[in-house]
Amino acid sequence: MLVEYSYKLLPGYRVSLNEPAPSIRRSDYTESFDIKDREFDLIDHCFGNLPSAYIDYLRRRSGALPISIVDLGGGWFSRASRGVAKKFGSDVDVTNIDVLLHGEVNDTDNFHARLGDISNLDLSDASVDLAYSWQVLFRMEEGRRMNTFREVARVLRPGGVAFVDEDYLCTLPSDSSELQDLAQELGVTLHFKNGTAMKSDRVYPHGPTTSRFLLMVKEPEDAEMLAIEEKID
Repeated sequence: MLVEYSYKLLPGYRVSLNEPAPSIRRSDYTESFDIKDREFDLIDHCFGNLPSAYIDYLRRRSGALPISIVDLGGGWFSRASRGVAKKFGSDVDVTNIDVLLHGEVNDTDNFHARLGDISNLDLSDASVDLAYSWQVLFRMEEGRRMNTFREVARVLRPGGVAFVDEDYLCTLPSDSSELQDLAQELGVTLHFKNGTAMKSDRVYPHGPTTSRFLLMVKEPEDAEMLAIEEKID
């Protein structure tokens, strides 16, 4: 696959073609990511179809279009990000940030692919309306995973939201003191939501199987938007 195409790789990572599936590895941490891509509709489905519902809501209510959307670790071909940009058009501005990018995927007026580390985002404070990360964080070393949470909280605008599937936190009870401490540290509220657990050859075979996911909200909350219910197929 990679031999046939040009690609850009963030320093500190290497591509391995000797695994059962091609992967990206960090040399300084025990982290490995399968090189896979996925459609936005699949991610939306696993997040209870809330990302698309929230985007529609923000399109109707926002006085400052386009809506800024970030895909955290969105795959080398940026398939999901490009899907969001195509689906919602000029009302959105979508950026995929990943350590490996296809060299022939070109930016458009409302889509951008950026080489970067999601635990150290090159984004301004309070600049993002909606972010999502799917099938990525569970592969990260704990310290970098928590830095990613801090970075997402930093870049969210007031009222902004982030969708995250994360195995450990999603097993905690809603009133967990650990969750409360994390929310206080980040300056956000944390909510559990339910989506559709899904396994296929398009996702990591050993990834999260729970349908529970975490919704991070930068205060102040929009009660009307948060009242939108998940749609489970």
